[in-house]
Amino acid sequence: MNPARSFGPALVSWNWTNHWIYWAGPMVGGVLAGFIYERFIIIRPSSYAVLSTGVESV
Repeated sequence: MNPARSFGPALVSWNWTNHWIYWAGPMVGGVLAGFIYERFIIIRPSSYAVLSTGVESV
């Protein structure tokens, strides 16, 4: 579903019936893929360790 590829024929024929799906589909898919990647693919540590630098702050 390429919005740029569907826009030309829709413009020439002036037929905009159901054209919104060519724009909404990739956007919804991108948001859904980003959510799945952030939620289930990226592994984050449960707690961050405090690193000692050996320098005491004043």
